[in-house]
Amino acid sequence: MKSIHPDLAPSFASNQGIAADLLLSNESVTFIRAALKPGQRLFKPTVLSELYFYVLKGCGVMEIGDERLPLCAGMLVPSPTRFPQSVCNDGSEPLELLACFPSPGHRARTEADEIERERP
Repeated sequence: MKSIHPDLAPSFASNQGIAADLLLSNESVTFIRAALKPGQRLFKPTVLSELYFYVLKGCGVMEIGDERLPLCAGMLVPSPTRFPQSVCNDGSEPLELLACFPSPGHRARTEADEIERERP
């Protein structure tokens, strides 16, 4: 049995300046812990695969398409595909999230399969 301690995971900064830790990434799934400082926003133009956010700490707002959802610790939010989304820390404390999504190789196969199914 193997466990992964978040404080020992490799850290990186997203291209939007959000601090993050790569907890796990294999051929099927990726888990990332992200920390948004007050006032920071994480924006993704369009989500093409399943994406789930679990709020570890803090409060904020998630926007998916035209909908706004207040976030607080303990919430799990599934993000639908094909919609722009953003998460904003509009509070005064850090907002910490756990993001879970299919790994890029798995996502590419899934999208190709979806396109194949849509053909007449």
